[in-house]
Amino acid sequence: MFKCHLYNWNDISKLCKELAKKIKASGYRVDVIVAVARGGWVPARILADLLEIKELYSVKTEHWGMVATITGEAKITQPLN
Repeated sequence: MFKCHLYNWNDISKLCKELAKKIKASGYRVDVIVAVARGGWVPARILADLLEIKELYSVKTEHWGMVATITGEAKITQPLN
């Protein structure tokens, strides 16, 4: 069995706001956000809005079973061109 932490909407919103604040403070200019499917779309969209980024893409990932296991590996299953 693997450990996981379940986040609610408030947690996700708070974490995204904290990350956006750190990114802005660093002076780094983000050109694009790539969201990983199966959990990353919502945070990616929130970050894109907070950072005023128009370029938002998604990547599909798959792994054996419904959740990753110690013996399984998540894999990107679409072209990245």
